[in-house]
Amino acid sequence: MSRVTLIGDNSIEYIGILLDIWPSGGCAVLIDWRIPLQTSIEMMSEADFSAYYITSN
Repeated sequence: MSRVTLIGDNSIEYIGILLDIWPSGGCAVLIDWRIPLQTSIEMMSEADFSAYYITSN
């Protein structure tokens, strides 16, 4: 199972990416975009993610 980190604000695109992860057997790790960047990086490291998606907003 692959873990994909998603950081961003709720949007149609964000939800679309989330829905693409599940059918492939992946696990989405949702991280709130409002937390400090360093904390996000630490969480991604602990989650052992294989890919990430970060919105530009």
